Amino acid sequence: MLFKLGTIAAIALSSFVLALLRQQGLYWFAALALIFSWLGDACLANFAPFARFLRPLIYWGMGFFAAAQICYAVAMLMFIADTPSQGRSAVWIMLGYEAVGVALWWLLAGRGERDIALSAAVLIYALCLVTMAGAACAAAFRAERFLWTLFVGSILFVLSDGLIAAGWFLNANASWLGILIWATYVPAQVLIQAGFWMMRVNVGLSATL
Repeated sequence: MLFKLGTIAAIALSSFVLALLRQQGLYWFAALALIFSWLGDACLANFAPFARFLRPLIYWGMGFFAAAQICYAVAMLMFIADTPSQGRSAVWIMLGYEAVGVALWWLLAGRGERDIALSAAVLIYALCLVTMAGAACAAAFRAERFLWTLFVGSILFVLSDGLIAAGWFLNANASWLGILIWATYVPAQVLIQAGFWMMRVNVGLSATL
């Protein structure tokens, strides 16, 4: 557990270095997303300092990760904000991702789930997640050179969280599931961060926090 939390902390540190170097708002949002991710990981891993005070941990964990997805989405939307002509295409891309998110929620958590509160929380988080992924897709295609790391990283993030949902709601408790979740989650964070390092933005809306 400490190794996993240490890995995300190291990625977060690199994100703050980037924000300090470039001094633009979108990079601070990306760094904040990693802080929220670390807090979410700590909750879901039942990390002792959090386990004592934050109950139930599953809701706190989803809440922190929802905040992380919102911060990522804001950062990516700030990146494409300098190109208004592409705004419409970005909206359609994000709406498509939203539809996919609702469909996946219905397949994994919506049908037959008796815990209405948990099902609703998962739906809210799923919408935050696919909003991030849609914004990442739009940002990846908006760049001068296709930001493949941003695109692939966001897809891996969706896959990782989908595997978590499968474990919760489909009783998929295979020993390899946890390994596969982390084998997709950590590369997702690394690739998204690499996408921000590859970004070049103009001074405009993206330059203000």
